[in-house]
Formats: sequence, C-alpha cells, structure tokens
Amino acid sequence: MGIEKGQLKELYDTAPHIHALAILANWLIIFGTAYLTNMFFNPFTYILAILIIGARMHALAILMHDATHFRFLKNRKMSDLVTNLFCMYPLFSSLDKYRHNHKKHHQHLNTEEDPDWIVKIGRKEFSFSIL
Repeated sequence: MGIEKGQLKELYDTAPHIHALAILANWLIIFGTAYLTNMFFNPFTYILAILIIGARMHALAILMHDATHFRFLKNRKMSDLVTNLFCMYPLFSSLDKYRHNHKKHHQHLNTEEDPDWIVKIGRKEFSFSIL
C-alpha cells in the first residue's frame, strides 16, 4: 500500500495562477487592513492590523519558500523576479540569499552544518522530551 508513481507526480504539478492569485490576495489584505486601520484608528484596530499584516507577510514567505524549490513559474528567471518583487524585497531579503541558506539546510538536515538547526540548539522552545 504505497504511493503509486502517478500519484507522486500529481504532488509535483504546479498551479502558477493559484500561486500568483495568493500573492495578490495577500497584498490586497495587507493594503486593505492598513487602509481600514487608518480610517477607523483606535488601539484595538491597530493591534488587530499588526496581527493580520504579520500573518499575511508570513504567508508571502511561505509562497517564497515554494518558489525557492522552483514550484511557481516554469520560467525560473521570471519566477525569481516576481517572487523577489512581491515576496522577498518587502521582507528586506532576496530569493538568492534565502535559496543559498535553504540549500545548506537540505544538504545537512538536522546536523551541526544545518544553518536552521544551529540556531535552535539549546533553545528551550526547540527541546522536546521523549516519553
């Protein structure tokens, strides 16, 4: 009872129109939230706006992660350009910088050479006890 070859291939299919719509939807939510917060400003709407905008910026980072693995547009240069403009530059980074770090993460997963692992070693929130 394993995964058949055809089933696995379906997981690798891309849906660039959905990816692009997700980028657009996140930016519409970000700008809409900023606009409404400005129109109806009070401490509650300000805090709510911080939470909403932060969540949407995180969603853009997740879309960027998919593009890092070449899961957005078939044209890699165009994919990188769109991802940089709408996902990475607003987060003050670039896809090349993230891809370089992320490649090391995959090459050395959960070892002392994994850049994502190193920053978590010894931190209480990343320590899990085995029952």
